[in-house]
Amino acid sequence: MGGQVIAVAADGQHRFSKRLRDQIHILAGLGVEGDAHLGVTVKHRSRVASLAINAPFRRPF
Repeated sequence: MGGQVIAVAADGQHRFSKRLRDQIHILAGLGVEGDAHLGVTVKHRSRVASLAINAPFRRPF
């Protein structure tokens, strides 16, 4: 299975849209360096709420 990266984005603050970047650095098990969602647990409130449990989850990277 192949793929093509069309754009990458990151933002250090929680906003509706992330800023496009020329490049990003992905940190294993954490996510995108400098992004507001960087970390080992899910930080999207809507996703946590929809899971209906209180345990932290690893990000799907």
